Amino acid sequence: MISAFFIPKKMVFKSKIDWFFKGFILLFFGIGIVGAIFLMKSNENSKDIVFFQVFFIGLAIFFYILKQTTDFTFRQDVLYCRSLIFHKSLPYSSIRKIEVGTKLYGGLKFSTSLHGLVIHYNRFDDLFISPENPELFIEKLVGLNPSITIIHKEKISKS
Repeated sequence: MISAFFIPKKMVFKSKIDWFFKGFILLFFGIGIVGAIFLMKSNENSKDIVFFQVFFIGLAIFFYILKQTTDFTFRQDVLYCRSLIFHKSLPYSSIRKIEVGTKLYGGLKFSTSLHGLVIHYNRFDDLFISPENPELFIEKLVGLNPSITIIHKEKISKS
């Protein structure tokens, strides 16, 4: 167990990947392959086939890159959240509460899962994240700011 007061240079939590996100990657890749085969058999214009393949396989690659670049890093004074080219730094002292077990969140989302945590910070700001190990993530965050309130909406999903 990591001591809450021991702060390594960086501690990184990757984003949890659930079946829904994996399904999107497989769906777009599959549509690209099957659609291209169907277009080839129907003797369509080769430009249409190439466009179709590039579009759907490109979407699959985009979601794969999203998966690889979404993470949450504990730095010296801030929680650094990153997804693709977007990032957010939350000072530990600004975090007020964490809602555990949130699904289908409609606000700012740095996540590759339908289930996760909502971090409330400053006065009215919040952010949805989905760390792979939410229990350890919360333990670490509360260790750095003991005044954080934890609200359990439902049991944390292990998917």
